[in-house]
Amino acid sequence: MRDIIIILAGLAALVLAVWQLLTFVGYKTNGQPDMWAGVNHLYISIVCFVVAVTCVVVYFIRHPRIEEEIHVTK
Repeated sequence: MRDIIIILAGLAALVLAVWQLLTFVGYKTNGQPDMWAGVNHLYISIVCFVVAVTCVVVYFIRHPRIEEEIHVTK
């Protein structure tokens, strides 16, 4: 159950990060592009991206990919 929550939170954070980044890139003030007008969207995008990366790291830490050896004895 926790894995599903981690995956959904990571995907939601990634979608929000991309949306906020695109909002920052296309932000205009009075019809003119302004580089610093929508900088809060950039900050939100960076924070959401960090949350998405953290969710990926937590997911892979919880699932080690080491195969267990099966010892066959007679």
